[in-house]
Amino acid sequence: MKKFFTALLASMLLVSSAEAGEIETIGHGIDSDSAVRNALRAAIEQELGAIVDSRTLTQNHQLIELEIKTASSGFVESYEVLSQQIVNGIYEAVVRANVRSEKLRAAVMSKLQKKHLVETTMDDPRIKVLAVDPNGNELLDVEDEFISALQSQGFSRMIINTDDADYIANILVDGSKVSARLLGANSGEVIYSQTFEINRRLFTDTRQWALKNVARLLATAALEHAAQIEQHVKILIEAARIDRNALAARLKTFDGVNNVFVRNLNELDVNFDGTASDLATLLERDGFVIRELSSELIKI
Repeated sequence: MKKFFTALLASMLLVSSAEAGEIETIGHGIDSDSAVRNALRAAIEQELGAIVDSRTLTQNHQLIELEIKTASSGFVESYEVLSQQIVNGIYEAVVRANVRSEKLRAAVMSKLQKKHLVETTMDDPRIKVLAVDPNGNELLDVEDEFISALQSQGFSRMIINTDDADYIANILVDGSKVSARLLGANSGEVIYSQTFEINRRLFTDTRQWALKNVARLLATAALEHAAQIEQHVKILIEAARIDRNALAARLKTFDGVNNVFVRNLNELDVNFDGTASDLATLLERDGFVIRELSSELIKI
């Protein structure tokens, strides 16, 4: 429990800031509108610099950039275009903007807290998203929807190869039916499973509605799984000298180990208050050699 609350406290990465006043910035673009948009974005980024410490800003650049890009208009309360001109064919706009710093702080705080929680309790897992139709054809647009939802919850490592994944999101789209499952690649644990079947008469775009909802629910379930104190870790025994029953008995004496299940000759499942990396550290201290380590799996 102490580890969990320490992780939550450590996620408070932002420094406080008073509500911002007006900010003047310059933006450039291929036309007048894009120059104004870029000036407003610059104003948001300038205010963000007053909210977030530089180390956090550097470490989480891509995540924060995504938040600004997807919700930038909501962070500006009002603005005035002070001047516009064309310089060497490039439009330039000078803008005075009133940035809603409290809303900006809340949005970025949420993003960073989720990312930190995922990294702390799940070792920043690798996720493979695979969406197909009933004929097995891959649906890239559906995969993009689920990837975006997972990223919004702090998961950043989306990968191509299933064999390298810690978690796998399988999605089947069949007409108005969307089925999705999130699985632990090594443990086989079903973290989320849901099927939506929507009445076409109620929605003009059933497919898109269902996709967004199932993607959101799957991503939320993944974050809730990350927020659990107890994680499931699989231990595979490769060294011939290690006796599985003796190892199980030894594991039960480790701080944070709640239960150990002997699955077969060389496999143990461990319920542990921490990450696989934390458990691997305890094993190393006890003299075991770690041959391979991932978010859910330890080979010894």
